[in-house]
Amino acid sequence: MEKRKWSLLSVSLIIIAMSVLFYRGKDQIMLLKDNLFLSKVEKIEYEREADEKSDLSMFSFAILGDSRQFMENKGKYLESAANKIEETDADLAFTIGDMVPECNDEIKCANTFNLWKKYVGSLLPITYEVQGNHDRIGGDRADIVWRNQFDLPLNGPDGYDELVYSFDFGNSHFVVLNTEKPKEHGLSEAQLDWLDYDLDASDKENIFVFFHEPAFPVSSKIGNSIDMNPKDRNRLWSILDSHNVTAVFSGHEHIFSRRLIDSNVFPEAKNSIQQFIIGNTDAPSEDVKGNSTADFTYNGRHYAIVDVEGKNITLNLYTTEGKLVHSFSFSKEEN
Repeated sequence: MEKRKWSLLSVSLIIIAMSVLFYRGKDQIMLLKDNLFLSKVEKIEYEREADEKSDLSMFSFAILGDSRQFMENKGKYLESAANKIEETDADLAFTIGDMVPECNDEIKCANTFNLWKKYVGSLLPITYEVQGNHDRIGGDRADIVWRNQFDLPLNGPDGYDELVYSFDFGNSHFVVLNTEKPKEHGLSEAQLDWLDYDLDASDKENIFVFFHEPAFPVSSKIGNSIDMNPKDRNRLWSILDSHNVTAVFSGHEHIFSRRLIDSNVFPEAKNSIQQFIIGNTDAPSEDVKGNSTADFTYNGRHYAIVDVEGKNITLNLYTTEGKLVHSFSFSKEEN
């Protein structure tokens, strides 16, 4: 009887071992297929359209959310969103980070970015990229790939070329920050010093700021965003608040949310700032937690168009198929 038990146990262990080897082998085959497919993707070069059109007080810009699942879905949602944005004649476009599944192997990462660019298509010359945590898994090596793939402003702090930058367009000032360098969930002192100086130098009517991890997450990333480093987060928001920033855009949470950040949320605030999380153009879906602190949330895949008319701002949220699901207008008050 004892021998029979050991025989059954041995068979069970053999079956488990074979199953593990099978699935590992299957994963390796899928990885090889992905690498073979990506190796055939040509590098996509493009020229940036850099005219800041300083006389404009009416224009629009688009925002693509996290898209790191685009390969798995064969570009269906990313390409659809890009095509719908192109139909609107938006003047600018932004990504909000986590564009690719990971950026660790330099060759694979470069090829994946090229495939991403292929799906974004003719939006590339007007698109400004924000680096997310998945885009920087390889650390400094990922930064090298990033700089080789994108053509972005070079006016950031030392060591942050094309990772942190700002520019003017029309009556507005745009700022891109990096919540992943030198490590996730924070902003370096060099960035924050630069941000304060940069905003001091701007005299534009509107200021729009972009960074991947939200300062005040509302759902699954509470405690796993830059709120993990309260000192960095609080100094960042103090700078944004002191310059009466118009709106802040982030990703990281795979939802859309809108939340007003005022003294009820950040006690030191003298002003109020709209925080928008645009987190899922093609990312793993997630439900909004029941204790969400947002003023509005949406779970499906999406992109946004922001219309600027002087100081009057309207954000329209669309599904990746182009269906309007939410519209919100506000006007920024003076200090």
